[in-house]
Amino acid sequence: MHNHRPLNFWVVAKPAPDMPGWWIAHCLDIDVITQGDSLEDALSSIPEAVGMTLADDLKAGRDPLQRRAPPEYWAELAEIQRSGDPFIVSRDSLQFQSQSMDAMAVQVRVTMAAAPVVREVPWMWAQPHHLAA
Repeated sequence: MHNHRPLNFWVVAKPAPDMPGWWIAHCLDIDVITQGDSLEDALSSIPEAVGMTLADDLKAGRDPLQRRAPPEYWAELAEIQRSGDPFIVSRDSLQFQSQSMDAMAVQVRVTMAAAPVVREVPWMWAQPHHLAA
């Protein structure tokens, strides 16, 4: 991971099951989780958490890609991609979008240099929200 080639990481964001009104964002490739009181807050915390984890692991001589999330989380990502609709989202539309979905997936792009530089790729899949009848 010491090259300058960008790496893509998958993040799944969804409402926190045990904290009403809160969202969690889970970077599956390195099994890092953040939370926030909105979808935007949870997602905006991911780049820093990913960058810190990568920097800490590399400094300690660990391979951060050995942290992968368990298979059930990758299955959830695959289901979002299968059943969701791709859309481009801006920071301004995250609050609106969060009202109508169960989960979303986004790719985060990391470029390794002297320190990890993280930016979000501006497209996501959203899994439509299904209300109980």
